[in-house]
Amino acid sequence: MKENESKFSSDCSEHCTCDEGTLMCDRNLRCDTNAVCEERNNLRKCYYNEGYTGDGQSCTRTGPYTDCMEVSTFRLPDGVYTIQPTGWTEAPFEVYCNMSHGGGWTGGAARDEEDDIKKRRVYKKEENK
Repeated sequence: MKENESKFSSDCSEHCTCDEGTLMCDRNLRCDTNAVCEERNNLRKCYYNEGYTGDGQSCTRTGPYTDCMEVSTFRLPDGVYTIQPTGWTEAPFEVYCNMSHGGGWTGGAARDEEDDIKKRRVYKKEENK
């Protein structure tokens, strides 16, 4: 192995680097369940699957998720996430996911902009009486 060159074993369980003439190896490695060990462009390593990001040994879903319950399986914190429910044919949308009490709770609200404008007009008319 050349100086500063590094390689993974055929199953990606070992990663070795040549550093100043000394071979340094990390053992007992494994690819994330959302990654695959393979060779691409003459470089063998763990590559994350489509829809994920990371280094191949630790991967995170990039979204959209199907719902907040799926978000909770990645042990992510409370926050706004993009979801696209199964069967939803429209564009993905943002919701607030609450991870307390087991997680996966979806918060959201629907709003009819036209109806909202009508309500504001009625409210303003009554204010002016």
